[in-house]
Amino acid sequence: MTESRQFFSRPTTADFDHLVVILRDQLEAMAPQLQQQGFTLTPLARHSLGSINQVVTLQDSYIELLGWPAGTTPLREEIAHQPIGLDALVFRSYDAHKTHERLKKAGFAVQPVQPLQRPTPVGDQEVIVQFATVRFAQQPIAGMRLYYCQHLTPEYVWADEYTRHDNHAMALTRITVHAPEAQAVATVLGQVAGVSPQPPQTQGSHWQVPLGNATIEVIEQADLAHAQITDATLRYQDQAERRLRQLLDLSA
Repeated sequence: MTESRQFFSRPTTADFDHLVVILRDQLEAMAPQLQQQGFTLTPLARHSLGSINQVVTLQDSYIELLGWPAGTTPLREEIAHQPIGLDALVFRSYDAHKTHERLKKAGFAVQPVQPLQRPTPVGDQEVIVQFATVRFAQQPIAGMRLYYCQHLTPEYVWADEYTRHDNHAMALTRITVHAPEAQAVATVLGQVAGVSPQPPQTQGSHWQVPLGNATIEVIEQADLAHAQITDATLRYQDQAERRLRQLLDLSA
């Protein structure tokens, strides 16, 4: 078992924690697509809130495949009606209660800090992975789910057996968002993350929300009704980059 990763010693940065991909009741059917491409997935786990997941654990973030057992009714209202696809941006908290207070002071409607846990095997034992989450009572950006996650047991999430991939995937470096008003969405994302968004530097470039370990790119698309998480970029050991939408074979 590894010690807590080094990035957990830098609590002054605004870091990306994980990207949620909703697979609804198709999770167990679709997850093997990633395994066949050389990714290591954590064993299927059940949350205390009734959902199930598998995780692609990267250097300092991860991709969560989230859903519920086939043939059952989802118990989590916030995901019950979400379509299959890229669903939520989750920022890392190093102190969930302080994050809650900061967001509340900034004028966001936030729910009380909520505990979450799931069992997972690590080495030759089953452990309980524990989190504290800060969720919004009203989402700051229409069409997108955002929340914060504090890892109480990061050594279990980033155990060596889950961060080694046969395809040498390393990091989630960029998340792409399309929005009818890119500046407005980038501004709110910056307020949520506690960073200053960067305006386009040249004609045709996009707003950037820089985080400690990734960048959120916001692209204007006037014909959209609301903002959408449209893709994510993974970097591999050989510096090659691949798009998550293609890896999961998600339709446009």
